[in-house]
Amino acid sequence: MKEIHELIATNVKSKIKALENGAKAFENICEAMEVIVADLKIKYQHDFNIEFYKKSKYEAILTVADDTLLCTLHTNAFKIDEVLQKNMGPYFEEHPDSVFCSKIRIYNFLTDSLKLNRQQDTGLLLGRIFIDQRNRFFVEGKKQLGFKYNDIQSQEFTLETAKNILIDALTIAMNIEIFIPSMESMNQVSLQEIQDQHSNGFSVGKKLGFRFSNDSEK
Repeated sequence: MKEIHELIATNVKSKIKALENGAKAFENICEAMEVIVADLKIKYQHDFNIEFYKKSKYEAILTVADDTLLCTLHTNAFKIDEVLQKNMGPYFEEHPDSVFCSKIRIYNFLTDSLKLNRQQDTGLLLGRIFIDQRNRFFVEGKKQLGFKYNDIQSQEFTLETAKNILIDALTIAMNIEIFIPSMESMNQVSLQEIQDQHSNGFSVGKKLGFRFSNDSEK
């Protein structure tokens, strides 16, 4: 029982606090989405679709024209691997109980993929936000999301933080265009595929010039 009590005092309590901070951070993200929508509607309300939708306490959607950001809060806490710990400098050595973090993911989908329920359409994981029990955070992501938010020692997650991250993510998303598959990759098709496309919609995705080393994460 001694070891169980020790694990509760360290790991379990750290995970619970990290998840509480993750939930607060997600609420900040939802509030920041509302702020961004209100700002953009001042000028573009009659030009294209701009909206925020909180699907649940774990999922929120920000739509601007043909781009949609889908943010999800994971229900579990994760332990930061040793390689990533070393990349963050001395922080995890000084605070070993902060290796457990909540996780928020930011995806980019075409707006029509969600609107028309095109299940075969592909999206992009733009970034992952990790928040520890001290409400310190870092972001692993593409382009500016991959280097602007790496100083976990001095970064506390706030509403302003959430807004800045979303603006960066939206900027990245709006700079990624739909890619056209080559003729060679589509020169043969079965009747079943054509019928499925008419039933479920033609599969469409967006392409970025590089990917995470672990882009296969589900």
